[in-house]
Parts: sequence; structure tokens; C-alpha cells
Amino acid sequence: MPPFRPRRFPTPGPAAVALVAAGLTVALASGSAAGQFRIGGHGVYQTKFEDGTFGAGGRAEAALDFIFRGLVLVGVYDRFFPSCESCSSWQAGGQLVVGNGPLYLGLGASFQHFDPGPDYEPPEGAPASGVTEEWAWNLVAGIKIPQVPVVVPIVEFRQQVGSSTGNQQTIVVGIMVGPSRRRDAPGPPGSGEPRPPRRR
Repeated sequence: MPPFRPRRFPTPGPAAVALVAAGLTVALASGSAAGQFRIGGHGVYQTKFEDGTFGAGGRAEAALDFIFRGLVLVGVYDRFFPSCESCSSWQAGGQLVVGNGPLYLGLGASFQHFDPGPDYEPPEGAPASGVTEEWAWNLVAGIKIPQVPVVVPIVEFRQQVGSSTGNQQTIVVGIMVGPSRRRDAPGPPGSGEPRPPRRR
């Protein structure tokens, strides 16, 4: 039987890394000043319809309201725990999402790495190392559930597109933590007016 040769699709490359890095730098500066920078952690489950792998990761996001209201830049890292003993798998990338309410939608790019480990025995015609690395796009949809001003639970779904080894689906459940927007203190009792913010 001839070795499997997957089709190749246009995928993001180093230019995507530079674009995300530049955007994240600008976003961190503006988002931190506006109190709209959040960090958090999450659990993930990635599957190709049947075979699934659990994992955990972290994320950071910064609002880009100065460009478009509801636009957010997200940096994501996921570490997976495959069933094989010596193998390892992770992915890292960025997302550009938009949403003015609980629901958000967007597009992401991720770099994926899989290493079968030292016990790997390659089949005939396959690379000796067995290490797989590739870039792929992700369609992103999620919900943010505000509970208290600084804690925001999230539920996210990613649909991979353009992968040469089979598109994957990823389910994410996590919590984001960050400063809330400044609110005016209530005014004197019975006044019905907010108290002006204190000068610093």
C-alpha cells in the first residue's frame, strides 16, 4: 500500500507570527492603559470526530476598541496529554475576535507540534523522526459569561481549516481574570446623582 500523502492547503507562516506579535504589543500598551487586558487558563478537548485528547493551556487578550468596538486580540497556548506514553503535543497561536455581547466570533492561526517520542517506529516511507509540525487556520466561536467585575468564564469552540493532516475540533472551557472598567461611586443618599471620581 503506498504511503499516505495528504493534500496541502495554503497555511499561515512566519508572517502571521510577526503580525500577531506586533498587534499584541500595541494591544497590550493600549489595553492595559484602558483596563481591558485579561489573562487566564483553560482546559481543552481536541478531537478529529472520534479520537480525542485532553489538555490545558493559557491565554491573554487585549481589547482593540481604538480600532473597532468589540475587537479583541487573543494569544493562546495549549498543551495536550496524548494517550501514548513518550509522545508530546502542543500548539500556540493567535486569534482576532469580535463581539459586543456574550457571543464572539473570529479567525485564528496556530502552530501545532507533535513528537511521538523515542519509542516511535516509523512505517515504511515515513520520516524517521515522526515529528509533525504545521500551521493551520481556526474558525472561532465562543461565549463569555461575566460573573463578577474581574472574573469572566468562557466557553469556546475552534474549527480547524486548511490542515494537511486532518482538520480538528477543539472545545475550550476556562476563566479570564483582569481589571474592570472604572465605575463612578454613588452620590450622597437621596441625590440620585453619581459622585464624581476622585482626583489623583
